[in-house]
Amino acid sequence: MSPRALFYLTAANFLGGASYLGSAYALRGYSATAVVFWRTLLGMIVFIPFLIRALKRRYSKGQWTRMAAVAVFGYAAPLILGTIGQDWSSATNASLLVGIEPVSITLLSALFLGERLMPLRAAAIAGGIAGASLIVLQGIPFWNASIQPQVRGDLLL
Repeated sequence: MSPRALFYLTAANFLGGASYLGSAYALRGYSATAVVFWRTLLGMIVFIPFLIRALKRRYSKGQWTRMAAVAVFGYAAPLILGTIGQDWSSATNASLLVGIEPVSITLLSALFLGERLMPLRAAAIAGGIAGASLIVLQGIPFWNASIQPQVRGDLLL
């Protein structure tokens, strides 16, 4: 791996992890919708060169419709739901629960797309869910876990 690629991966990981702390501070003074708006606007500014390049290409009406659907259902809706969930939860739980998103993607891919769920992958998924549950619930689920006041936000996340 090149040093440049390693730098970009490290920067993306740092910025992604720090975004929950930043969102937690922003939610102290702004609504979840305002936080999402400003976060999206700042991110959009970074992607203006890519937008200009994309607008030079000729896309069909169907391609624009699919891109709009991905923008709404793949970006905006999860971002708003995640920010509302974080507002109702904590930054720690939000960063942990959002970190297990790949688990959901893997399970949904197996369920709806027919992808094979190999035993090692299933064990890793079970371990990820168990670990996140132990931390978020402050104990073993259905045994000694306690329901915290932020359970609504945790469930939404």
